[in-house]
Amino acid sequence: MIGILCGLLGAGINFIIKINYLAPTPNWSIHALILSLDSAIFEEIALRTSFYTLALHLFKGNLTNKYANYLTWIGMILPFAIVRQTNVFMNEGLVAGVISSLILSLVFYFIFAFLQRRRDILSAMVAHGLVSAIYYMFSQVNF
Repeated sequence: MIGILCGLLGAGINFIIKINYLAPTPNWSIHALILSLDSAIFEEIALRTSFYTLALHLFKGNLTNKYANYLTWIGMILPFAIVRQTNVFMNEGLVAGVISSLILSLVFYFIFAFLQRRRDILSAMVAHGLVSAIYYMFSQVNF
C-alpha cells in the first residue's frame, strides 16, 4: 500500500513537472507497461540493490556510522539521477546538470531508496513502476 501511495505521489509530481512535454491523452499500450516494468525490476533489483549490497560488503554489514550511511544513500540515489540527466549536462553545462540531478534525486530517487532500505524492495518496485507507467502513458514517445 505504501508503494502505491508513493508511486502515485511521485507520478503526480512528475506529471506537474513535465506537463508541457506530455501528450494530452494517455497511450494505453503494452509497450508503456513493459517499459515501466523494466524500470521497476531492473533499476530496483539489479542496480539499486547491487549498490546496497556492495555497501554492506564494503562496510562489513555495519552501516551505523555516519560515513557508511551517507555513502550508502549517495550510492543508492545519485548515479540514477546523473544517468538520467546526461542531456542536461551536455546541452546546458555542468552547473545545470548538477542542480537538475540533485532535484531529481530528492524528488524521486530518494523515495525509492528510502522505501527499499526502510520498508522492502517490493514497495520500491511498485512505486517506481507506477511513476514510470504513468509517465510512459502520457509521454509523446511512439512505441
